[in-house]
Amino acid sequence: MGGTLVYRWVLKPVLTVPAGSYEFAAQFNNGTGVRSGAGDGYRVDAQGPGHSASVRGGFAPTR
Repeated sequence: MGGTLVYRWVLKPVLTVPAGSYEFAAQFNNGTGVRSGAGDGYRVDAQGPGHSASVRGGFAPTR
């Protein structure tokens, strides 16, 4: 996975998450200097009994 950083959250087998809206966050702190996030993106995959969903996207510039 050259150049890829993966965060993975996996529930313990006996736990469930009730239906609803959730916000997950991860942060990458770059060293000093300017870094473009133009090539950065995200992908979220969710699975449950008989259901699955995926969402992908990128990040809009903040400046």
